[in-house]
Amino acid sequence: MEGVMGIVSQWIVWFGVYAILSLSFNLEYGYGGVPNFGKVLFMSLGAYTAGALAAWLGLHWAARSAGVAVAASTEGPVYCSPEAYNILSNAASQHLLTPGQYLELFALALVAAGLIGAVSGMLASYPTLRLGGDFLAITLLAMGEVVRLIAYNSQWPACSFNGLTAIPTPFAWYPVKARIDLMYAMLVLLFAALFYVYTEMLANSPWGRALKAMRDDELAAQVYGYNVARIRL
Repeated sequence: MEGVMGIVSQWIVWFGVYAILSLSFNLEYGYGGVPNFGKVLFMSLGAYTAGALAAWLGLHWAARSAGVAVAASTEGPVYCSPEAYNILSNAASQHLLTPGQYLELFALALVAAGLIGAVSGMLASYPTLRLGGDFLAITLLAMGEVVRLIAYNSQWPACSFNGLTAIPTPFAWYPVKARIDLMYAMLVLLFAALFYVYTEMLANSPWGRALKAMRDDELAAQVYGYNVARIRL
C-alpha cells in the first residue's frame, strides 16, 4: 500500500508542477502573445538553485550536528558525493535536523528559486525584445536547450546525469514515509491552486488588459500609451 501511495503522490507532484508551468505559459502566450518556449530555461535554473541550496545547507547542518566533516571534491559539488547522500538520507532517522530546519531549508530554497528564475528571465528578455513570433520562440527554445545540455553534462550544479539526490523535503522529519510523500504532494497542489488564483487576478487587472492589448495589436497598444517593451519584460 505504501508503494502505491508513493506512486500516486509522485503523480500529484508532477501534476501540480506542470499545472504551475502551464498557468505561467498561458499568462505569457495566451494573454500576452509572447511564445516563451524557453520556459524550461527559467524553470530549470530555479529548480537547480532550490535543490542545490537545500542539499548544500542541509548537508552542512546535518554534518555539523553529527560531528563529522564532509570533504570537498574537485570533481563536483560536495553534495554530489556518496557520503553526502548517506548523511542527507539518514538525517531524519538520526535526528540530525529538526523540523524547523527542514521548513527553513524549504523556505530558503523557494525564495532563492524565485529570485534566480525572475532575474534570469529579465536577463534573457533584453536581447530578445525586438524579436517576435517564430523568431522569439526558437531563440528562447535554443537558450533553454543550451542550459539543459550544460546541466546534464557538467557536475556543476546538478551532479551531471545522476541528478540531485536526497534533497531535504519540508516533511522529511515525519516518521511515516508514505505520509511524507502525500503531505508534500498536497503542499504542491496548494501552491498550484494559489498560483491559479494569482494568475486570474493578474489577468483581470489593468496589467492583464495591457497584456491582451499587446497580444491583439502591438501598434494599437503603443498608440494608447502602453510601453510594449516594458510589458514584455
